[in-house]
Amino acid sequence: MKWWWNAIALPTISGIIEVGLTLERVPMLTLPALQALPSTLPLDGAIAIELQDGIPIFRASHATQQRIETLLEQQQTAGLAQEEELELDAYEEMDDYISFVNRTIRNLAQQTSSN
Repeated sequence: MKWWWNAIALPTISGIIEVGLTLERVPMLTLPALQALPSTLPLDGAIAIELQDGIPIFRASHATQQRIETLLEQQQTAGLAQEEELELDAYEEMDDYISFVNRTIRNLAQQTSSN
């Protein structure tokens, strides 16, 4: 945990008005490191952004979700080749990363709204 200045601010139409500063002890968030992206992941359009209660939430795109579902079905029926296992592992790692980012954004939004 580290000490961190926290600005309490109120949004307005013209911008943000700073109300005050507080010194708080907060845990520092550490992003998990991704080892690699799936080789079949399209670099364009792989992630979709949706708004939930005014908060941007990142999700795998429809095409990415379809590829994951195909791999999961194939894993259950016929099994996966080594390369496909690695691809599925990379998608799972990416999903964990996106979930972490979404949780962090939600937590920050909740902290901001409760101040």
